[in-house]
Amino acid sequence: MRNFLDDVTIQGELNCVDIYSEKGTVRHVNRHSLGLITSTAGSVEYYLNGETFVSDKNTVLLMPAQVSYTLKCTKADVSHVLNFYADVKIDKIYTFKKTENMENVFVRTVKTFVTKRPTYKTATRALIYSLILRLCEQTAYDAYPDHLVKCIEYIYENYGDEKLSNEKIASHANISVVYLQKQFVKYTSESPRKFLTGVRVSAAQDMLLSQTKSVSEVAQAVGYSSVYSFSRAFKLATGKSPLQYRLTAKL
Repeated sequence: MRNFLDDVTIQGELNCVDIYSEKGTVRHVNRHSLGLITSTAGSVEYYLNGETFVSDKNTVLLMPAQVSYTLKCTKADVSHVLNFYADVKIDKIYTFKKTENMENVFVRTVKTFVTKRPTYKTATRALIYSLILRLCEQTAYDAYPDHLVKCIEYIYENYGDEKLSNEKIASHANISVVYLQKQFVKYTSESPRKFLTGVRVSAAQDMLLSQTKSVSEVAQAVGYSSVYSFSRAFKLATGKSPLQYRLTAKL
């Protein structure tokens, strides 16, 4: 269980950059801070304490501080690297699945830090916390039965389907709808429908901050055929309309 992430407090200076790596092997001595790393296209292998950890477009690595390690770039790559200090100490590299929209958050974090607009440090910390939150959600599933994890992964992969139903989700895991509902309530304290709404709203928040989609486009992308239904669900979950959320985030 990686529940140490639950109470992480980011402290001190930050450094968020994109790093280009050519094929080859490099030795890093005494890494100064914690870090979140993900690759965009290539593949990088990290070697620490006799173990191998792979960074690629489908994974996120949490790097420990004050350790020395070797990295081998097996395919030329640009990595997003978010370095930060925090009040936790780990002595190994942790691997997480890169879920939907994480790439967008990594890109925005680096851009926010590099442009250094007013309050950029606060904004950068907020974005790193949002990534940590997503990683915490993954660790919470460690104790879940396999069929429930399968259902949750299916929801994350298909929340944009406006016809996604309890029947589809249950069928994917070869369980009944009644059992699906009981398992969600038992382990998440939410119904499958409420859990799905939470996933959709979280994805919508990321899209609204990216400023590349209109509210109606965001609604459609996260599985709502009606802007009214989307706005109502969004406000119930966040206390703000989608447009208010976008405008507030820009301040």
